[in-house]
Amino acid sequence: MLGLSLPKILQASSQYTGPKPPVRAKSVIFLFQWGGPSHLETFDMKPGANDEYRGPHRPMRSASPEIEVNDKLPKTAAIMDKVTLIRSVHHTMTNHNSAGYYALTGKAPPSDDQRLRESIDLFPGYGSVASHLLERQDAAMPTFVSYPHIIADGTPTPGQFASFLGKKNDPLYVPAPAVAGSGSLTDPGVVGRVKTTSFAVADMLSFLDDRLIATVGARYQEIDTRGYTYDTNVRNGGYASDAVTPVFAVVYRPIDAVSLYANYSEALIPGKTAPTVINGAPVSNADEVLEPFRGEQAEVGVKYDGGSFGGTLSVFRTTLPSESFDGTTYSAGGEQENRGVELSVFGEPVKGLRVLGGATWLDAEITRALDASLDGKSAIGVPDFQANVNLEWDVRAIDGLTLEGRVVHTGSQPANGANTVELESWTRFDAGVRYAFVAGDKPVTLRARVENVADEDQWVAVGGFPGSNYLTLGAPRTFRLSISTEF
Repeated sequence: MLGLSLPKILQASSQYTGPKPPVRAKSVIFLFQWGGPSHLETFDMKPGANDEYRGPHRPMRSASPEIEVNDKLPKTAAIMDKVTLIRSVHHTMTNHNSAGYYALTGKAPPSDDQRLRESIDLFPGYGSVASHLLERQDAAMPTFVSYPHIIADGTPTPGQFASFLGKKNDPLYVPAPAVAGSGSLTDPGVVGRVKTTSFAVADMLSFLDDRLIATVGARYQEIDTRGYTYDTNVRNGGYASDAVTPVFAVVYRPIDAVSLYANYSEALIPGKTAPTVINGAPVSNADEVLEPFRGEQAEVGVKYDGGSFGGTLSVFRTTLPSESFDGTTYSAGGEQENRGVELSVFGEPVKGLRVLGGATWLDAEITRALDASLDGKSAIGVPDFQANVNLEWDVRAIDGLTLEGRVVHTGSQPANGANTVELESWTRFDAGVRYAFVAGDKPVTLRARVENVADEDQWVAVGGFPGSNYLTLGAPRTFRLSISTEF
């Protein structure tokens, strides 16, 4: 908060010799729940919304007059007057491990990566910070007890230990109790293994005083994939494939500010693993690894960079694997072809006005399907058009004041393979303001932003884990306030 980092807080606390505030709480239970129903089904229900937006449950009054909760949570409703409900906490992580670390430490992870693991370079969890800052009240009672969440590979989710605060501030680790079943958290069953080997060679050639640059290369790829039945760990199939794929690229600059470019490449893409269930139906070849796919990518474009302003216009084509499910078996062998045009702009066309935006026109077609009736259909969840524009304008009359605006538009997108159901196109408007000033020789920035200004109810995407198709509902009108500074 306010630019304070944990090391600086700890350093300041170690140097402080004055009286400490009295400790009021004797114990705290921090319950971090992985998954579960959303706020729309618990504490922020929308009973007046249309059927397609709200869930099947109804709200009930709670001990706090201004809060209604799910009618399936009567015990929670009875204690809501003792609960502080915070609605502004959010993050932009897309992976469980990085999101969990962010929530458990209050610190953004170094990368949004599912492979994030506990290390000395990460920040400590809340309990370890409390253990470091607070005096131990009872020699027989540990300051911090943890029943950690375990990842599939047997390691705890990062953000639950002391990290650089030292082992003495680690929690008393309570291992998971024995459960009925087979397997071990330290030696988990696997559903697939992929071994890849790759060698590449390339040469860059320049002509016409470096105004024409060409790159020619080739890459050897070898992919060995193996699938296993999870319950028995018995191998159920796999593929060993290799290929030599080309890479070509050329860039020509007729003038310093303009570049014309073209490129072509191929790559061997590992096959997917068949899920256990699709749309509620069991998959007969669950956990089977499908054969690799040889994909192509080609692009031709022009880029302008005038220093303060620039842009890019390109035409591209890519191919991707397309899998299918016939109600029993999950199979490969299909192909999806993406053809499109992409435009992007960036820079400061006039002093004080900055712009960053782009648009993509995309035709994502299933060119080869195992089900002939799907040939020529559009790919599920791929919009035909997307655009966004971000604008910033410095108000000259007030030094440090900047107005912000953003427009996001997504075209219609198919919601099923036969293209008989589709999501309508949608547009969202955001607006904001920030004010930068100096206070006590320290830079301070205040920010206020409204997302979805019109408070539109929109289905924004078709997504979900494999076999768990669902639609994603856009966020309602959201207000965000923040302040930042440096020390």
